[in-house]
Amino acid sequence: LEVEEALLCLDGAGPPDLRDLVIRLGGAILWISGQAETQDQGAARVAAALDDGSARRRFQLMLSAQGVDPGLAKALCSGSPTQRRQLLPHAREQEELLAPADGIVECVRALPLARVLHDLGAGRSRAGQPIRPGVGAEVLVDVGQCLSRGTPWLRVHLDGPALSSQQRRTLQGALVLSDRAPFKVPSPFAELVLP
Repeated sequence: LEVEEALLCLDGAGPPDLRDLVIRLGGAILWISGQAETQDQGAARVAAALDDGSARRRFQLMLSAQGVDPGLAKALCSGSPTQRRQLLPHAREQEELLAPADGIVECVRALPLARVLHDLGAGRSRAGQPIRPGVGAEVLVDVGQCLSRGTPWLRVHLDGPALSSQQRRTLQGALVLSDRAPFKVPSPFAELVLP
């Protein structure tokens, strides 16, 4: 799921908050390393690389250099999102969780999600333990948006049986709703702290 999202970003699409973070962090790196006169110039270069496809082509070369079959690397970097999904590992089942009430998405807590996904095989506790690369979750809502009761807010990808009632409760506890007005979330790139 993360590779799919990264490839969408490399296509010049994907979640706006990921694109913003990539552009701003990349721009800062180019500026700090002397590759750009300012952070803004660096950010413009990163945005252009995402939009013109050169970042995706570079990623394809990186995949091949790290031992990925060149044909697979090319297919991942040139196919449609649907074609890519067929090439990547995916879980056997999907289960959506529904919003328990109306409200504004105040936040989605990461730790409860991580704990359940770890239990489902998306992580390991010891070196050498297998990881199920198709297991994961898609958060279907944005912080600040108005959500109606019964609307899907999370899609869990799993290989085993359905989620247990305890896992569902834990995941539902990750969604924090409020009754305030909808709001726009600030950039995840708060500030650049330099020595």
